[in-house]
Formats: sequence, structure tokens, C-alpha cells
Amino acid sequence: MTKRVIWILFVAATILLWSCIDKYVDDGERHYETGVVAFNDYEVALYDVASLSGRVNDLNSFIEYVDENTLADGSNSLEVWQTAENEFFPDYRLRENSGEWYLAANGDTILVIDTKNTDFNSPGAQWEAYLWAYPSAVQNFDYLGENSWSLTLNDLNTYYLNPYDYEPFICIDEARLTVNICDGGIDLSGEMTVLPLSSVYSEGEVRSDFILAGTIVKAVWEETEYIRGIFTEASYSFTITDNSSGKTEPVSVSITPVGDNGRTVEIIYKNDTVIQ
Repeated sequence: MTKRVIWILFVAATILLWSCIDKYVDDGERHYETGVVAFNDYEVALYDVASLSGRVNDLNSFIEYVDENTLADGSNSLEVWQTAENEFFPDYRLRENSGEWYLAANGDTILVIDTKNTDFNSPGAQWEAYLWAYPSAVQNFDYLGENSWSLTLNDLNTYYLNPYDYEPFICIDEARLTVNICDGGIDLSGEMTVLPLSSVYSEGEVRSDFILAGTIVKAVWEETEYIRGIFTEASYSFTITDNSSGKTEPVSVSITPVGDNGRTVEIIYKNDTVIQ
């Protein structure tokens, strides 16, 4: 069967984000929307991985800046600390205790990063990060060398800036990724399972009607002058599994850069190609 090519505006895809994942079981003419919504959910999860990795790397830069610019007698330590906060964490305030760093926003601690008093780029470095609201869900960064880390994720709520919001959210159930960090960008590759439209129950269990399980060949997250944190290049595929029926369908995603700040996204699902 010849592929139908469907052109939709990006804003339309955004509107679909929360509305159409349940159409996965619908084989009607508009079932292509399900592939778009699933892609949006998966990219939100990828964005969160990149954002978390960026915050961890920013902390390493913060520590290096403070160490390199503080005078031996400590007389300028407060000024240096505040300058580093404004440079690397303008939306947070930082506190440290025995190698554990606490990132607070609006008076609430949001994220904890345990450096184990090691440099992020040193051999054998093993940093841990977790949400203050979910201390049992620890994300592990293990240094591999040459600006590369092995990242193990479990039960990461993608809306970690508001971890007390119990509305449906996207959760990274688990991930085994390689993270490469360089100036202005982060490359991701590996395996990641996402639970879209999840809910947290009273016993703390996260449940979802669908599972998105995929393999990322490469996903490049860049910070540009105009847009903070978009994936300008990517190649990955994942499956949508309906927990109620057990039915599984694949989705293929390809992102190519256009110009300095644009991109073209191709999503293939059920013989439909959506380009946005």
C-alpha cells in the first residue's frame, strides 16, 4: 500500500499532545494522529533526559568556576558564588552539604545531585540525581571518558519542576542511555521506555494504559540563540503497546536540521508519513 503523506502544522501536533493517544485502538482515517501524539510524548521524555543531563553538567561547571575564582582566603567567596549561580542556574538557588547539592526554586528544593565529592569528568566518577519529592528514584551518571556518560534512569517524572502535581504526566519507566555532552549540545543514544499519560496512585505506583518502548540511535539536543533546548537531529523508533489489548504497533521518527534554528520531523505510523 502506497504511503499517504500528511502535512500538519506544528501547532496542531501540540494540540494533539494530550488528546489522541487513546485513538491508538481506532483504525479510522485519523489514526495517524496517534503516531504524532506518541512522538510528542516520547520527545518530551527525551527532552527531560537532556534537561537533567544539562543541569548535572551545569553543576560541574558551577563547581569548577567557584573553585577557580575563589581567593585563597575566601574573601570573595560570596561574590563568586552568586556570579556562578546567575551564570549557570539563574532559575535556582544552590546549597551544598558534604558533596550533595540541592537545587531550590521558589523556596522549594526540587533536585538533589550527589557528586560524591568527585569531578564529573574524572575516571570512576559516579554522580546521582533524584527529585526531592521522589528520593527513591535515583538517576545514575557513570563517567565513560571523553565527555561521555552512561545514564541509568528509573521512574523519572518528566515534569520534575512541579513534582507535587498529581495530574496525569509522562514518566520514564526506565532507560539505559549513553550521554555525550559538548559545548551547546547533548547527544543521546540507547534504550528508553516511557509511560505516557501516567497517574500516581496512593501507594506510589505509576500506571499507564500505554507503553512506549524504543531504541534511540542518535538524538541531538542543542541550545540555540532563539530556542532553548530542541532536538535538531534524531533517529529512533519505538513501539506503542496497549496494555488492555496487548496490541503493539511501531513508530519510526527521523529529525533533520533545517537552517540554523529549524528542523523537519518525519513520523511513520501504520503506513502514514506525517511531516511537520
